[in-house]
Amino acid sequence: GEPAADLAAADAGLGRSLNFSKPEVRTWYSDEVKHYYKDGISFWWNEEADYDYYGFYYWNVALGQALRLEDPHARLFTLNDGFSPGMARLGGAVWTGDRDASSWAELARTPGMMLNWILAGAPYVGCSIATEGGGASTAAVVGGGGERLVRWLQVATFMPVARVRSTDLA
Repeated sequence: GEPAADLAAADAGLGRSLNFSKPEVRTWYSDEVKHYYKDGISFWWNEEADYDYYGFYYWNVALGQALRLEDPHARLFTLNDGFSPGMARLGGAVWTGDRDASSWAELARTPGMMLNWILAGAPYVGCSIATEGGGASTAAVVGGGGERLVRWLQVATFMPVARVRSTDLA
């Protein structure tokens, strides 16, 4: 059964925002997604829970609850576009959002930004490599012989979580 009051907003066209801070919503959600683990899904990419400071935290709690229903010994891993304290202990990693990888200045700022996230309590942090702002185009990064892309990938080897994101097909 659905927790009707909390899903009514989604049904009314107000978005995908479930109130994961409520245990009954987490239980409903866990029951709805647990089959994905059996189907072979091994991690989640969570985005758009910025409506609440603890939105990502409780979303990770719900996903962990679903995983324990299928495999009590498995470890949860999620990649989230937001962070709240305690997520790392649940298996939640965070990325800083799209970086303008076509900019040498952005490349120079990224290591310090990553360290700030880590010091703030997000030990598993990364950023999108090979993106151009929100455009996700590798062409602008590779321009000039590809040196900038190589440098981004070299920096990424020192990030706790590294992922290349692009809409270009190789």
